Amino acid sequence: MSEKADVVVIGAGSAGAAAAYHCARAGLGVLCLEARELGEAGARWVNGVPEWYFAAAAIPVPEGVELRCRPRQATIVAGWGPERVTISGHELVDVDMRLLVGRLQAMARQEGAELRGGVCVTGVRDGAVQAGGGEIGCRFVIDAGGARARGFQRRAEGRIRPAWCAAAQQVHAIADPAAACRWFAAQGLEPAHGVSFAGAAGGFSVLGVRVEGEEVSLLGGSLPALGNPGGGALLREFTAAQAWIGPRLFGGQRAIPIGPARARLDDGNTMYVGDAAGQVFAAHGSGVGAGLVAGRMAAESLSRGAGGPWQYNVAWQRRFGGLFAGSAFFARFSATMGAGELAAMMRAGLLLPAAAVAALEQLRPRIGGGEVARLALGALRERRLARRLLPALARIAAIERHYRRYPADPVRLPAWTAHLERLFGGAAALTA
Repeated sequence: MSEKADVVVIGAGSAGAAAAYHCARAGLGVLCLEARELGEAGARWVNGVPEWYFAAAAIPVPEGVELRCRPRQATIVAGWGPERVTISGHELVDVDMRLLVGRLQAMARQEGAELRGGVCVTGVRDGAVQAGGGEIGCRFVIDAGGARARGFQRRAEGRIRPAWCAAAQQVHAIADPAAACRWFAAQGLEPAHGVSFAGAAGGFSVLGVRVEGEEVSLLGGSLPALGNPGGGALLREFTAAQAWIGPRLFGGQRAIPIGPARARLDDGNTMYVGDAAGQVFAAHGSGVGAGLVAGRMAAESLSRGAGGPWQYNVAWQRRFGGLFAGSAFFARFSATMGAGELAAMMRAGLLLPAAAVAALEQLRPRIGGGEVARLALGALRERRLARRLLPALARIAAIERHYRRYPADPVRLPAWTAHLERLFGGAAALTA
């Protein structure tokens, strides 16, 4: 072997660069390999990230031009309206992912990690990585190569198959500010508040619009497997119909896995983080914050020297696994709902603002006594919907309890996984 490293990180996007930074900071020799050029690694668009994730990942919160805005209010509209719910006070930051990835790469380099772009990994085995026509010896591998990488494909062997959300995000110049204000006024909104049209293109679809200074940020996503247009098509149709939206400045699109994370996040000396592990909060298809934290947890499991990859696996599953799997089950439930049923939920008070805020922040909702009473009253008003919603909520609670009992001994994992599959409904796909 011509080269050696303590840790080889596959992928230099946000999750991979964060893992490289934390491993190098812990004193490990790190080589991070990216298939694209380093300046093109990771997401190239704007992402909403719960602010608490940065503290949990020991990464400074974005500021300056990297921080697009701090949206404190948002309106969720059922279809194209008029029923809606407005939420406020959530701790979300809109981040220019191009700049965040660049900052994380620079942080990794400053700690001594070596990053190489334009290098494709062709194989991984215990003790070695095949890449760029050669072989690199290593003690550990962190696979942050995304959902199309080896790690995610191996995850798909399980019975709970993910669906694929076709998501797109674009930032456009505003060609006519006055017309933009008129459009938002017609929706009964202020431009800076932002609006999400949920269910506008079938179950589990969204079109989001938010003005940020002299630009407008657009988000589209759906499940094409249900026969719905993808996020890119949603944005093309919307921008074509709105003369106030000017030329596209930047953005991108990606297929995002919607399902629980891998039942096991390690494989020998390899650990999976980010999309490669399926660490996506499925309720709205975001995995940036989870990938940052997973990168730190993977590095810490190696630096402590106690438990290694399996320790990372158990720690992440017990802390986040139930929350993320519960969100995947709710995504499966919401995929069966149209805009009309969502509107009925809003009218009946079954869509609680506190629960919506918790979903945005990727936290477990804290429902007070008054909101419980509101749910009970709503259930009486919309009994048909309640008969569907309440069992789903009970199943989500059971899934979260199950993850708190994630086994410390890998020998017990097959039985644990079999019960998880029963909670999800056996082999049924999310889109079934």
